[in-house]
Amino acid sequence: MADNPYKPPAAGADTAAEEGMFTFSDYDLETVSKMTTWMRLVSSLQFVIGLLVLALLGWIAIATRGALFLFTPGIIVVVVLVAYVVLFMLGAQWLRKSCIAFYEGVEESSETGLAAGFRKLRLYLVLYGVFTVLGLVGSVLKLLAAGGAR
Repeated sequence: MADNPYKPPAAGADTAAEEGMFTFSDYDLETVSKMTTWMRLVSSLQFVIGLLVLALLGWIAIATRGALFLFTPGIIVVVVLVAYVVLFMLGAQWLRKSCIAFYEGVEESSETGLAAGFRKLRLYLVLYGVFTVLGLVGSVLKLLAAGGAR
């Protein structure tokens, strides 16, 4: 019977990277370099947008002398917005960490670096999948409310 190609290595066995089987071509290195450049740009933009939204919320609080926070629905809206922005900025950090791990993993031909990059990218994509579903649910609820108002 043929050996199972998906069988994990035996304890103490060298990893594929140490055996030299894990290599990238120049094209692969260039592709990862371009990809990580865009990932860094997107994560930086997300972080800056998050800071701007937090600053805007702070400015509104100062401009209204805290009147927004005096009634219960206003407090709930502000807490939800701040939580959303903090998660948005956390996603930006996960994206930045994943691009750094991808780049280091490819440069060093390290499986652990690439695995760390994919783990952080998975967190980022799950978070934005949740954001997308919440946005769609909100849109459907708005449509239903608008249709029921007639």
